[in-house]
Amino acid sequence: MAGGASIYSVLQTCSVGRRAFLFLLFLHGVLLLQANTPSQDIPHPQKVYTGIYLMNVYDLNINAYSYYADFYLWFRWKGDINPENIEFVNAVEKWGFTKELFYEEPKELDNGYFYNGMRIEGRFYHSFQLAHFPLDKHTLEIRIENVDYPVDSLVYLPDTGRYLIREDFSIPGWSIDGAKMSSHHNAYRTDFGEPNRSATVFSNFTFLLNINRPRSYFTLKLMLPLLVVILASLGGLFIFPPYIDARISLPIGGLLSCVFLQQSYGSALPDVGYMVLMDKIYLVSYLLVAAIMLRVILVSNSLTRLGESHYPQVYLKDRRLAGLFFFWTAEIMARSGFDSVTIDMQHGLMDFQGAFAMLQAISGTPAKAFVRLPWNDPAVIMHVLDAGASGVICPGLNTRQEVEAFVGACRYPPLGYRSYGPIRASLVFGPDYVRESNDKILALPMIETAQAAENLESFLDVPGVSGLFIGPYDLSVSMGLSRLGDIHDPEMLKVIHRVLHACQKTNKLAVIFSANLLYARELAAMGFDIVCYASDSALLQEAARQSGIEVRG
Repeated sequence: MAGGASIYSVLQTCSVGRRAFLFLLFLHGVLLLQANTPSQDIPHPQKVYTGIYLMNVYDLNINAYSYYADFYLWFRWKGDINPENIEFVNAVEKWGFTKELFYEEPKELDNGYFYNGMRIEGRFYHSFQLAHFPLDKHTLEIRIENVDYPVDSLVYLPDTGRYLIREDFSIPGWSIDGAKMSSHHNAYRTDFGEPNRSATVFSNFTFLLNINRPRSYFTLKLMLPLLVVILASLGGLFIFPPYIDARISLPIGGLLSCVFLQQSYGSALPDVGYMVLMDKIYLVSYLLVAAIMLRVILVSNSLTRLGESHYPQVYLKDRRLAGLFFFWTAEIMARSGFDSVTIDMQHGLMDFQGAFAMLQAISGTPAKAFVRLPWNDPAVIMHVLDAGASGVICPGLNTRQEVEAFVGACRYPPLGYRSYGPIRASLVFGPDYVRESNDKILALPMIETAQAAENLESFLDVPGVSGLFIGPYDLSVSMGLSRLGDIHDPEMLKVIHRVLHACQKTNKLAVIFSANLLYARELAAMGFDIVCYASDSALLQEAARQSGIEVRG
């Protein structure tokens, strides 16, 4: 009996435990079901698809850190919340805003969305950072926010397929780099004076317009006038040492001109409290002009003691010192957007030392460095190639034999007779320079005489010739044409077309010089691979002339 009672008791306990286990399992299933069932209390923010069509940006005022914008703004949404009650986060002078709605009440589209928009015109704030002036870039913003509904109720999303900028949109004095839209959250980390109020997060929609100053503004309007002044100051070192008054007057005049030029651009900028890029350039210019003045003074004092016999020696040294400046002009040209910069040893005012300094300056830029040789001299050709030139242009060639001699000096055996010694070239182009240079270094004979024009097809037959370079000015003189360098002269045009056709037929480069911007564009459109435009001296003269006109008003 005792044994049976014991057995029943165990069975009863097991039955109770089983029912408890099944109940817990059921409860767990219910909880899981509830966890996977969407709760009606979890918020789903209403999505508002937003777009902008920008019409105009004007009165861009750096001193006031603001600009006016005229644009269309629209919304598409599904839901009960009307998203049109917006605030422009970076708006200023809100009393001057104009807003015209597309429709008095939102329009319901066929796809079930509500739609409305407005045309806005008003002034907006932008914090212009000018540390890189005049190469500064800015992103102008138009930012909207609905402060009535936080982010858990309303979210603005870009209507990515529908935002546009007017096709002929432009901002005078600026280049447009495109636009985009973005959506993000803005948290106000304050209770606005209400102790029980927590930080609120709102949805923001932002239209961004990327702008930058054109390189031509930096090169032509700011740098070239400064270079004219510095070149004039350097002119003091080219005056014979006894004429101390003339020597010192040029750098003094240059120093005063630098101050005037800096003030002229500085007056258009706000007082930012830090040095912009152009200020740093002027600081270097002041130091350079001061160094010229110091050199003139020290030389004058020393010659008073040493006597007239030392005049020629000092004069030669001063000229070499002045020539070192030209490496800076080469670097400026190479950083101004040109694909290549040609160092002119034929008519330029520098020797090999000056050309070498220019090659060093250009090699740190994206531009290729070419050298126009003084003549068909193998020693000079090998010298500039060993110094790191990417190509050489040779004048004075009239026959195939002369071209063969020129190309032979540019190529290592077996294609030529160039001597080994790439002292700097191997540093610039890498350890495989000798093996690769025959294919990569450009050798361009010039077509600048009537005889060369007659033989141009034979020039291209010479192994190792990279192409032909037309010098239209010498060519027009040699051909006896009345208009100097005029590419529209019928006889000149015949030669141009012959060179272009022959180069294209043999898959060689067609290159030409043009001092005229309209001609340069026409020649590029004609099919020339390289158009060498103008010279630093011509650009300096034009900038100086234009600056004089602007100063006089």
